[in-house]
Amino acid sequence: MRFVLIGCGCLLACSGGESRERSAVALAVGINDVCVISGETSAAEDAGQDAGQDAGQDAGQDAGSLEDAGVLEDAGLLEDAGSPEDAGVDAGLVDLDAGSSGDAGPAPVAVSGQVSCWGNGQSPLRPTDGMRSASQITLGAARCFIDDGELLCLGQNDDGELGDGTTEDRERAVGLPTLRRAEFVQTSRFGAQHFTCAIVEGEVWCWGAGDRGQLGDRTTDTRSTPARVRGISAATALTLGAEHACVLEGGQPFCWGAGTLGQLGNDMLFDQDAPVGVELTDVLSIAAGGYHTCAVTSDGIVHCWGDSSQGQLGVAIPGDDGFPTPIAIFGVADAVSVAAGAAHTCALSAGTMFCWGANDAAQTGESGVTVRRTPVSPEIANVVQMGLGARFTCALTSEGAVLCFGANDLAQLGSPGADRVRPQTVRF
Repeated sequence: MRFVLIGCGCLLACSGGESRERSAVALAVGINDVCVISGETSAAEDAGQDAGQDAGQDAGQDAGSLEDAGVLEDAGLLEDAGSPEDAGVDAGLVDLDAGSSGDAGPAPVAVSGQVSCWGNGQSPLRPTDGMRSASQITLGAARCFIDDGELLCLGQNDDGELGDGTTEDRERAVGLPTLRRAEFVQTSRFGAQHFTCAIVEGEVWCWGAGDRGQLGDRTTDTRSTPARVRGISAATALTLGAEHACVLEGGQPFCWGAGTLGQLGNDMLFDQDAPVGVELTDVLSIAAGGYHTCAVTSDGIVHCWGDSSQGQLGVAIPGDDGFPTPIAIFGVADAVSVAAGAAHTCALSAGTMFCWGANDAAQTGESGVTVRRTPVSPEIANVVQMGLGARFTCALTSEGAVLCFGANDLAQLGSPGADRVRPQTVRF
C-alpha cells in the first residue's frame, strides 16, 4: 500500500486508543489539526533520513504543505483532545508529499504503522476499502484520494468541489470517471470557498469555486465537474492557495486565480483565469499559502511573492498591497524546500527550519513580536519535513519525532494548553 498525505482534516479515522510514543514517517497539517503515519520498526529512522533529504524538493504542506488541504472551519474538537487518537490503519508503503506533486519527492518507506490525528478534527471518518489501498489522500472541505489511478472524493460540496456534477455533500466517496489516470490531487485549505485540482498525465484539471478564475479554464464559472486548465500539458507539481493555484512545468511556475495581492507572481495585481508564467527557472519546490506563494530554486534561494501584510514574504519592509514579482529571501541559504501556512512561511536547509511571517501565536518560533519579517530558526534539529497550519507549525525529524509550536486553542500541538513558543514533542 502507498500513501501520500496532503494536509489533514482528520485523516481516515480517529478512534480511541492508548497514547504512546512511535516513530513518525509521514506528517500532514491542516488548518487546525495534524495527522501522522507512524511506524514501529527501525525503518522509520531510515525513512526520515532518506525521505527527508528529498522531501524538501517537493513543495508543499502543505503542504505541504503538506501542504498541503485543511479541515472544515466549523469542525468540532476531537473527543479526547488530551492525546492524539489512532486509526489503526496498516500503512504499508508510505509516500509523503509536502503539499505539491513533483519528481523530486521522497522515496517510499516500507513500514507497518498507524494513522494518528489531533487538533480540530471532524467526526471520525472510517477508511473505506478504497482509502485503505489509496496511493494518495488529500483532505479539506472535500476529501479526495486516488486508488489505482481512480480519483474519488467525499465530504463538503457547497461549491462543487467533489466534482461529481452536484453540490450535495457526500458521506461516501464518489468517483470521477473522467479522471481515471489521476496522478495527484489537492484541495484548497484556506478561504471561504473551496476548489480542487488534479494532475492527469501532465494536464491539470480543476473544479469547484471559480469566481476568481481559480479553475484556470478562462472563465470565472463555478463548476461541479472537472475543467481542464488551459495551456498546461506537462505539470510536475501542484499547490493551491485560498483562491489561486500554481504548478511547475519544466521547472517554471505558472499560476492563476486571485491576483490582487500579487500572489500570481506575474508583475500584475489582477485576477487571471488562465495560467501566467512567473519569471523563475529551475524551481525545485513551490508552496501556496493563503494569499502568498514561495518557491525554492536549484541554487538554494527562496523566492516569495504576494501578500506581505504579515511579513510572510520574508522582507523587512512592511507593505499592505503585496508584491507581484518574486523577492529573494535573505537569511536562508541552501534551502531545499518551502512550506506555507495561512500567513507564515518556513524553509528547510540542512535539517534546520527557518520561519517568518505572522507570529501572533508564536508560530514562527519566536516570542515578543506579532509579525516576524525576516527568518528566524526554531530550536529543532534534524528536520526532514515541515507542516504549517493556520497559526501553528509542526516538524518531523529524522528520528521520527513530531514537534509542534504556535497556537494551541484547539489542541493543535497534541494536548490542551496555552500557545507555545518552544517546540513540544507530541506523543502519539
